Amino acid sequence: MPSFDKRGISRNFSASSESYLKGAVVQREAAIHLTHMVENPAPQKIADLGCGPGLLTQQLSRTFTEAEILGVDMAPGMIRQSEANFRKNRRVRFAVEDMEEFCESGRFDLVASNYSLQWIASTERIFSNVHESLDEGGRFAFSVPLAGSFEELYTAYEAATGQPFTGVKLRTANDYQRLLAKATFETTGIRCFERRVTFSTVLETLESFRTTGATFRYHTSYEPLPIPLMRKLIKEYAARSTAPGQTIHLTHRYGCFLAECGRNIGKNNADGILKSDIPQRHGS
Repeated sequence: MPSFDKRGISRNFSASSESYLKGAVVQREAAIHLTHMVENPAPQKIADLGCGPGLLTQQLSRTFTEAEILGVDMAPGMIRQSEANFRKNRRVRFAVEDMEEFCESGRFDLVASNYSLQWIASTERIFSNVHESLDEGGRFAFSVPLAGSFEELYTAYEAATGQPFTGVKLRTANDYQRLLAKATFETTGIRCFERRVTFSTVLETLESFRTTGATFRYHTSYEPLPIPLMRKLIKEYAARSTAPGQTIHLTHRYGCFLAECGRNIGKNNADGILKSDIPQRHGS
């Protein structure tokens, strides 16, 4: 089970609340894909866990104009930003709360989360809490970065240090499907995407993480690099661009998942049996 400094994460994302939207290119795309996945039937009561400044909240509010939405985030700065962005919308409210602790029995017909679950210590716990928070037949939709993301950074790190990267360990799509089954969800849709974001320099690439608050220093296993090794990492990263002077790439691989909650479904899935007929479409 991964271990995080939650206070540090909260401070970091609060400090990035105003710059987040500038750097959240992939997160914005994922929010759009998630919203399309839950259009039918239209939900009426929605919880957005790890809502940040409201990227997914905005998509859901625009699409489901009669729905009541609760946005939850552990970073007070993110909640202040969200409240400012939605101050004229009475259907939407926000609360400072650790989404891993969030559990409101049978209250929602949709619980959603966009690019937040990678910061959770216990995915099993939050899936169980989400299941408890959903009404029978309610749905759980989430997007999350998958194993294989940021491969350029990880490769440069290993070349510079001789060690594997010690930050956040990302799961595969099959990992999440197994965890959903264990929590007695029935997975009804998976879409996997690969997106290459381009930057002018390696420093700009690394800065993109800080802009969205997604730095690795609050993972307890992460060890910051000394300046000489950081310089070597930057050199290694630049050397792996396609040609001198060309743009630098950072690859994101992420999945959008949709699962249904039913008090009687998932009996077989709870034993780890994966459904082979679930579509796993890829986009770019």
